[in-house]
Amino acid sequence: MARYVKVGVVAPRPLDLNPQQDMNACVDEMIAFWDSWLEHVLCDRPDLVVLPEVCDRPGNFSKDQQKAFYMARGDRIRDHFCAVAKTQNCNIAYSADRIMPDGTWRNSIQFINRQGGLDGVYNKNHVTLGEFYDYNILYGKEAPVIKTDVGTVGGVICFDLNFQELREKYMRNRPEMLVFTSVYHGGLMQNY
Repeated sequence: MARYVKVGVVAPRPLDLNPQQDMNACVDEMIAFWDSWLEHVLCDRPDLVVLPEVCDRPGNFSKDQQKAFYMARGDRIRDHFCAVAKTQNCNIAYSADRIMPDGTWRNSIQFINRQGGLDGVYNKNHVTLGEFYDYNILYGKEAPVIKTDVGTVGGVICFDLNFQELREKYMRNRPEMLVFTSVYHGGLMQNY
């Protein structure tokens, strides 16, 4: 049975921040940046808001500055989006680099529900060589189908779109929607 799901997509250019300022101030500025952009879609009362890949990565930071920003950020931005999802009664697909309990890093989509909790996480299966070698981001191994109140969803992040293996995993498990977060449009592969 088909159902109507309203999806809002927000994809501004990455925010450039002053790397000389306190990193906690940078995190606050990033939160304010996203609040201003979310206003553009929240007024339409979407069921799901999809943010771009690594949405809270400063656009002008070096590797070391990014790491310092992420350490100051912790889960603050994710937790802010959880509060937004709860107060606005929507789901949010939050894409970010995140540190795992074992100290390794993943590029992930965290699916935030209307109650401000997490329905599940997708870790990018096909990271780029730059992500792996320059930023030590490890490959995800699974293609989970995550139950949400808008249906079952799967995640696809940027470079993932180029790999048949991931599509085959999803074909077997049949999610109702694939949520694509990216720093590029996807071009011909998106149509494919």
